[in-house]
Amino acid sequence: MFTTAPVMCYNFIVKKLAVLLTTALAAFSFTAGTAVYAEDGQSGSSPSYPDLASVLAFDSLDAYGVNEDQSRFAFAQGNYIYVYDGTKVSDYYYSGTLENDGSAMYCYEHGSAVTGIEFDGDSIVFTDGTATYSLADGKAVEYSYAFATLSTVDLGDGLLISMSGGAMYVYQSGSSVTFNDQAYSCLKVCSGTIYVLRGSELCVVEGSSLESIAVTPLTFEYVDLSQGETILTGDTAQYLSAVSQEVKTVTLAAGTYVTQADISDLSGTYFKTGESGTFALSADTKMLYLCTTGGVDVLALGSDIYLTKSGNTPAAAEQEAYTSSYAYLNTATNVYSRAYMADATIIGSLEFDDIVQVNGLYSDDTLQCGFAYVSYTADDGTVIEGYVASNFITEYYFTAEDGEFGEAEYSDDYSEDDVIVAVCIVIIIVVLVIAGVGYIGYSSGAGKRKRKNDDEQK
Repeated sequence: MFTTAPVMCYNFIVKKLAVLLTTALAAFSFTAGTAVYAEDGQSGSSPSYPDLASVLAFDSLDAYGVNEDQSRFAFAQGNYIYVYDGTKVSDYYYSGTLENDGSAMYCYEHGSAVTGIEFDGDSIVFTDGTATYSLADGKAVEYSYAFATLSTVDLGDGLLISMSGGAMYVYQSGSSVTFNDQAYSCLKVCSGTIYVLRGSELCVVEGSSLESIAVTPLTFEYVDLSQGETILTGDTAQYLSAVSQEVKTVTLAAGTYVTQADISDLSGTYFKTGESGTFALSADTKMLYLCTTGGVDVLALGSDIYLTKSGNTPAAAEQEAYTSSYAYLNTATNVYSRAYMADATIIGSLEFDDIVQVNGLYSDDTLQCGFAYVSYTADDGTVIEGYVASNFITEYYFTAEDGEFGEAEYSDDYSEDDVIVAVCIVIIIVVLVIAGVGYIGYSSGAGKRKRKNDDEQK
């Protein structure tokens, strides 16, 4: 919060000294008028935030494994192993995630083709036909495990399932049904459920009679975080260059997906993804609202930019108490269209010692720093409005009309006695320093004179 005090002489001297340190700063520049536009729109390419949900699909599958509670599945395709962790939403539909290091869909690449894979308790074990390995933390170590090949399943009541030559046969009471529409392989039973590979699909086999046997593929939905790398920039640059007269925030619920982005260059087709990529928030999180472009909200938390699906309701950020007053800039600075400092939000610049009118102060915890919403009137009457860091404004400011200073405003706790006491303390310190230096000089000279007299007596 700003305070006021009658220290115009002091303030004048400090600012004039600071001029010597700021002569290398950029000269005053401003835009021709201050345009204020809507903060969102749909013109041009209309970005949308991806749903992120995809269905796991393979061109081919060589092997698979299912854990005991049927919540984790391991798939082998050539040299690659994929691990899916999900929840059964319906009889044949799972929703979950792929376990990986964030850089690829698969979690492990082996040096040769994987021919078999299983779960041994919570551990994933696999073989390449030469050796057997256990997979943990993205690393494979040799492991002792006996892989078994199942060719026949007895369902009871004389109902049998058999595999041979890429076809699946079902027998009962001397009759049979052949399934050979695609290549069938890898017959397994896990916790009472019969699984089989049909081409590149993992299926379940169900039925209690020859006539009711059915083969149904399973669907594995997962969150595809890579979709966060293809979010269109659209008209974001245009919206961020227009002044917003309000500071707004939004609160995102835990579990909301966001994508960290870099807005230093918005000339490309897609947003450049930040280091954190796309992830789900672990807790409710308040962020600074910058703009909406198409179906994407552009938000900030500190210096970081995040993208998320639009539809959030912005709320006005709380302002600090302030009086509409004129203030000095204590340094040259850019002026920003938002309470966020970035190249994309720069709309002009001001010089050290320029006088601005303070129209709002903000110190919300979503901001990079405190901000002031100010306006500046040039000699030709052109006005620029925008945001500057509040610590770039001198804390001593005075009421004025038409740019002429009036009487100083006094803070409630101001006292001339405080100023007198401070001056007296400074004078006392200076006198003590001078006396101390004089004493040291006198003592040093006296010592030299004494030594000289002793030498002459000798």
